[in-house]
Amino acid sequence: MKYLDDAGVKALEALLRSLCLTQKDGQAIYGVLEALTDASEFPAAALSIPATGWKSSTSGPYKVYRDVAAASVTAADSVQVALAAGSMAAASACGLCPTVETLAGALRFRAVSAPKSALSGEYRILKGAQGG
Repeated sequence: MKYLDDAGVKALEALLRSLCLTQKDGQAIYGVLEALTDASEFPAAALSIPATGWKSSTSGPYKVYRDVAAASVTAADSVQVALAAGSMAAASACGLCPTVETLAGALRFRAVSAPKSALSGEYRILKGAQGG
């Protein structure tokens, strides 16, 4: 999946500025770009964090971690995660960290201890958001 990013839109805008012959042409093109940007969505993907397969870590308060496959994510991306209401008690009981690390092809979840049951929810990838 490809999403619009600020740097790409700015580069396109600069190119279009160099091509526009009239102010009216430019306004029409910018209107289309604005509508396209407003219409862009970051689709949600289903998330399942197993209760098994957690590994130990030696640093910080979150002593265990679990990588969950997310094929289109990179380390330069950011992610928004929303756990399902039915997973909130298990997440709280295990001390799930409120932040998620992005890796090449995976999301890394950390916790104080491994959850007693699988957690579910959804996530949205914000392409290149960590770069800013």
